[in-house]
Amino acid sequence: RCIVELLVLAWFIQALKDCISSKVQSSSISSILTILWEIILQAQIVICPTSEFQICPSGIQTALPEASNQVLQFENKLPPKEKGEFRFLTLTSYYKHKNLDLIVKINELLHSKGFNNVKFILTLKEEEQMRHHLHGEGIINVGPLKPQECPSVYRECDAMFLPTLAECFSASYPEAMIMEKPIITTNLGFATSICGNAALYFKPLSAEDACEKIIALIQSENLRKELIEEGKKELKKFDTPKERARKYLEICAHYANEKK
Repeated sequence: RCIVELLVLAWFIQALKDCISSKVQSSSISSILTILWEIILQAQIVICPTSEFQICPSGIQTALPEASNQVLQFENKLPPKEKGEFRFLTLTSYYKHKNLDLIVKINELLHSKGFNNVKFILTLKEEEQMRHHLHGEGIINVGPLKPQECPSVYRECDAMFLPTLAECFSASYPEAMIMEKPIITTNLGFATSICGNAALYFKPLSAEDACEKIIALIQSENLRKELIEEGKKELKKFDTPKERARKYLEICAHYANEKK
């Protein structure tokens, strides 16, 4: 079984490298990565029975709880809001699996539907933004942020948007919950397992579906409030760093005793 696991993992890594190094369109890379990810997840289920491994849930590893009290120490990164303006924050550097190219398509769709008051706030290096053509009338890039600056920018935005295709655990989800911002993200296992009912989900590569979810959120104050309240519930499920450390020690002790 171990040999099979290693072969599957090696194949996945090689396919990933081929995608990154090849000169195919980013949408094609995204499609390939999504398919590969689903295959590897299925392979884990088949060849790794749950009785043979231990799970230590992710905790909230973010500077936001400490930094949220320092919001007033930082100047606003964004201009004053226009009437009816709604801002989505995507707090990440540029990586292919983050699927940020989809934002440009969504932005164009929103404008074609008459939603010209939506703004996507990015935190990219200027050269990354220019190299990958992540610009448009509704896209604002504030540049990379220090952890202490993040709460201030969250406060200037209305929701968190993350079109990512693959994560182990993204701090953006609990950060948005802490800052009481509704979440829109991809309908994939890693996202639904973390966010539960605290997010709206869209088909991973569908700009149209993401656009529909964005419009639904903008038009419904009750929906925004519901997602925020669900986020507060989800936060209670995450372990603190101390609780995670205790669980790791218990797992180590369990296997150490088995070998005696």
